[in-house]
Amino acid sequence: LTAATRPTNASGLSYDTGYPAGYSFIALPVSYTADYWRHYRILDPKDHGPKQAVCKFCHQKINFAKGNTGLTKHLQHHEKDQEDLRMELARKREQTRTFYSSLNATKKLRREERDREVLEATVCWVVEENVPFNMVEKKSFRRMCNKLDSSAKAVSSSSVKAEIRDLGDVCRKSLKKELSGCYFALTTDHWTSKNNETYGALTAHYIKNHKLKRCVLHFEVHHGTTTGDALFAHLSQAF
Repeated sequence: LTAATRPTNASGLSYDTGYPAGYSFIALPVSYTADYWRHYRILDPKDHGPKQAVCKFCHQKINFAKGNTGLTKHLQHHEKDQEDLRMELARKREQTRTFYSSLNATKKLRREERDREVLEATVCWVVEENVPFNMVEKKSFRRMCNKLDSSAKAVSSSSVKAEIRDLGDVCRKSLKKELSGCYFALTTDHWTSKNNETYGALTAHYIKNHKLKRCVLHFEVHHGTTTGDALFAHLSQAF
């Protein structure tokens, strides 16, 4: 991270700068190879005692003498505020799932991890099948989930909405980064569904790393006339 891109937390602290006076650090041991270590600095054991780490985001001191679980859990508190960290942790979870899948093995999850996986799977189902949010609160859906895992926490429509909203925010920020500095062409399309609703979409086409790519910038139900001028005025609001 450069000085220009260092994130700040809710207290205004800059990433990896402005530590309290009296803190002395040692170089990260070569055996500390896990990804999360790059977000911590190690305090000098001569001055601060053994196994003490300081978070680069909030400068909180964490003792890891009994294990590193506290370090990974602490980073999850910053996940909602730091996009890069959120994407990194999501990528790490996906790598773990892929690894266990390749072994045909099942990792024993903690209760909160299992609830998180159930929520993610439910959100994927809602999005891919294009079903209403309140479907997850139907008795038949709850009955099916209870048969699959009677100890699973019931998923509410509000939690599905919140998760989709968070995913949308992540995608929006990632898309801005992806298109930054790129030239792109725009195409639009409108169609009418079986229930007689008119939909509109705006798509960007661009070249990156010598490959033609595309991404949807805007998608919604269109209201009003569908003349050329009306469509242009409506879709230009996406910017």
